[in-house]
Amino acid sequence: MSKKRDFDQKIEDMEEKTLRAASEADMYKSQTEKLQREIQDLRRQVEMFISKEDRTVTQYEKIIDSLKSEIRDKERECHSIEMKETHTRLELTHKVKDLERKLANLNN
Repeated sequence: MSKKRDFDQKIEDMEEKTLRAASEADMYKSQTEKLQREIQDLRRQVEMFISKEDRTVTQYEKIIDSLKSEIRDKERECHSIEMKETHTRLELTHKVKDLERKLANLNN
């Protein structure tokens, strides 16, 4: 009888351990599912953040390109103005020399 009781006790202990293990497995499964949902949410958030950052970078790149274009236009304008100024100076220098020659001829 003692062996049967020991055997029955071992069976109860094993059943209890099995129930605890099943309970823990359910708990871990639940935690795993919760963590997987959180990971999916975080991935979505990261993807949204990256997408938003990409759009922002694209907008800034467009602004930078526009500003570079404006700078090139202004540099061309400046160069044109400088060329006109140089041309006008040369013309004035020639006119002054012509007037000086005419004045010198009048004085002679």
